[in-house]
Amino acid sequence: MIVGARMNADTLLDATRTATLAVGEDGTVLAARGGFGGFVGIDLVATVGTNVFARLTPTDADELATYFIENAGEADDTVALPVPFRVGIIDDVGKSHLVDIIASGCSDQDGDRYWVVVLVPVALSASVTRSLDLEMAGADRASVKRMLCEELELDNVDYESRWLMIDFSDSAGPDVVHARDAEADLADAVRVDLADGWRPWHGVPAGGCAPVDPGLFPLNLQASMARRGWRRMIVAPVHVNARLAAVLLLVGRVPDSYPLDVVKRNMAARTQSLVKATTLLFERWAEQDHLRSAATSDALTGLGNSRALTAALTDTHRAGAVLFIDIDHFKAVNDRYGHQIGDAVLVEVATRLVASCRHGDLVTRFGGDEFVILLDGADEDLAATIGWRIIDSVSAPLGIEGGPDTISVSVGLAPRHGLDAIDVADRAMLEAKRSGRSRLATLTPR
Repeated sequence: MIVGARMNADTLLDATRTATLAVGEDGTVLAARGGFGGFVGIDLVATVGTNVFARLTPTDADELATYFIENAGEADDTVALPVPFRVGIIDDVGKSHLVDIIASGCSDQDGDRYWVVVLVPVALSASVTRSLDLEMAGADRASVKRMLCEELELDNVDYESRWLMIDFSDSAGPDVVHARDAEADLADAVRVDLADGWRPWHGVPAGGCAPVDPGLFPLNLQASMARRGWRRMIVAPVHVNARLAAVLLLVGRVPDSYPLDVVKRNMAARTQSLVKATTLLFERWAEQDHLRSAATSDALTGLGNSRALTAALTDTHRAGAVLFIDIDHFKAVNDRYGHQIGDAVLVEVATRLVASCRHGDLVTRFGGDEFVILLDGADEDLAATIGWRIIDSVSAPLGIEGGPDTISVSVGLAPRHGLDAIDVADRAMLEAKRSGRSRLATLTPR
């Protein structure tokens, strides 16, 4: 079969997934071909006669116009712009898509200049770059995660896809990340179904992906997908340091004639690209968190250390009270029972301090057998209540085998915090010891 005998250039162009435009020097689209299967939600035929710059995001429109103008004065023969470049293009419903542009400057028989512009949707390449660029530019993690969900979206005549991320990095519980407000109901449905025990990633190996049978969709997500006419899902778990860090869910619409295994095979490269990028980012964040925690945490008790306390006390937006706690006769505990038992006592006291405070209070090990607590927003009465609660809690039987049955603490209170509040609370703690130990004393900063 000789293809050239049966196809002309227009037929070949119309069969490509990319779009090819002829654009006049003023930006008017003179001709448009390609976009087989649909081109990022744009009717290419309808673009003829319109201005191409109206389809670009404002910043990209200015940059592209300048680029074309600077190169319009080249020689009459064909000129290829030096490298492909990336812009955001607006579809028929106002949604932005990244495309790579490859342009050549040409002249017709009358000497009029025009550009031949090839547009390649970034989503077709299965490369994940925007989220990595955001991370390197210092964007917050929430923005990077939303970009991970957005950058491999792909829509055409036969296919729609959206990514959701189940994020397990928050100790408060899994969060569901989505790229756009339009997917909020999908994310909400996944949250409810997770709370009901749905675990679609079970049985999927690390680094792998698997389609989910529509018959196994949970009810809430099934309803949200049904409203869109979607019936396909692929799940891909992301592991960091042998622990589940996130799960990527690809949901969307594919012709019913596409078997599940065909969908999985066609999406494998895109899914693996996203899994690798997500793994890389979560590994980076885990290392950052580890280094940050090591710098501000006490190795024995896991509480904040003096560095964390100093940083909190210098925060002028915080207000409250400071408690300074010292274990009574702790040297005698070490001398009689040994340092291993002494360490166990410190850990047990730290646990009881945290349990006696409110969520959000900063509990730190100041050094040795001394602890300092920053009580955010607490007045003197509330701080005193918490201080006496600590005294009662610590005085209960320890239950440490081979150690003392009970211990006590002395507590000093400074009603206002600031860098001098530690010294004030320390003096108050010494007053409590002089008054008989296992009690609380208050001093007010001058």
